Amino acid sequence: MQKIFHPVRKIFGFIWAIYTLFWISVIGLITLIVFLFFYKLGGKKAWHICHHLTKAWSATFMALSGLPILTKGKKLVDKKQAQVFVCNHVALIDVPAAVVACPGDYHILAKNEVRKVPIIGYMLPRLHYSVIRSEKDSRKKSFLWLDQRLKAGRSVLLYPEGTRNAGPQLTGDFHSGAFRLAIQNQVPLTIITMLDTYKRMNKKRGMRIFPGRLRAIISPPISTKGMTLDDTAELMKRTKTIMENKLREVYGDCLPDPD
Repeated sequence: MQKIFHPVRKIFGFIWAIYTLFWISVIGLITLIVFLFFYKLGGKKAWHICHHLTKAWSATFMALSGLPILTKGKKLVDKKQAQVFVCNHVALIDVPAAVVACPGDYHILAKNEVRKVPIIGYMLPRLHYSVIRSEKDSRKKSFLWLDQRLKAGRSVLLYPEGTRNAGPQLTGDFHSGAFRLAIQNQVPLTIITMLDTYKRMNKKRGMRIFPGRLRAIISPPISTKGMTLDDTAELMKRTKTIMENKLREVYGDCLPDPD
């Protein structure tokens, strides 16, 4: 029975991915037109309007694609306080999911490959920062750019793993940039753990998406007041432990493949 069900499920996942792609295109084109209008107007409020426009696009797309997001812990976040958000990463849908889950205004650090993606590849680099991970100079510039945004009172959102995982478990090593930014600017570090995106889409499944509820957990912000860069490794370790504990609640002690 399971052998029969498995290929049917794979076909369904592929069809749902096409359906999802359709909604990305339709909603994205509408959003892009409105985005261009406000972006070209410029002014102090242009970034704010365009940022919330992309958040609305992400929320609408996720809902219509059968991937509603339940976020716990939003009330723990002081939207007036600049901070560094960090999130785990296993699937492409993590990006719009995190955009919906993360409260307030913030800048995102994305990999440069996002520029190749239609619509979002135009909007995201104009609001945030796309880094060429293989180039040291690009990574340095991205760090300085994010540092300036924090000093200006805006939050930033990063994926410390630097890439998508093959499974629900975290990668062996985090990149230190997000943690150094938080300590250097003495701002809180806030952890967002995406729990279910691996069940809906992942590297192993290729072009397949399965609808269902997504959950995001926002943990209490970690104060970096009084910390120095010597505390970076300890902060990274503490962050990883918090994320892993949340993931174990869903996938078990060994974080096995849910399939």
